[in-house]
Amino acid sequence: MNLWLAIGTVMAFGGLQFWLAFPAGFAFGLHPAVTFIAAAAGGVLSVLVVLIPGERLGAWLARRRKGRPRSKGTERASRIWEKYGLIGLAFLAPLFPGAPLGALFALALGTPKWRVLLWFSSGLLAWSAGVTLVAAFGLTALGG
Repeated sequence: MNLWLAIGTVMAFGGLQFWLAFPAGFAFGLHPAVTFIAAAAGGVLSVLVVLIPGERLGAWLARRRKGRPRSKGTERASRIWEKYGLIGLAFLAPLFPGAPLGALFALALGTPKWRVLLWFSSGLLAWSAGVTLVAAFGLTALGG
């Protein structure tokens, strides 16, 4: 497979379904550092896509959701927000609703864009580093 196509695929997975980026990167034979950078960049780009329309998108979502029952993902994000705040949501969003949805949720609650970008980028970088290290050492231990 073409190197740039593999990197682009890992970036797309990093933005759309974060956890799929790492097995894809290793399956394509990418170096762990390249997998880390591509997955993190894809995740951060997906957050930026949400932040560009910014507060208007968050306000629209809040108006649209008013009076409707919450979905399972929204309930989970609400519990995380109430218990851990923005930093907790930023570090846990890749696990549950996904970074773009978590960022949208934070915007809907009135969080400034720069804070959303700062903390979600930090969370995505931390998760990317941790998962890449565990996967790389795991593959090395298995003789891969």
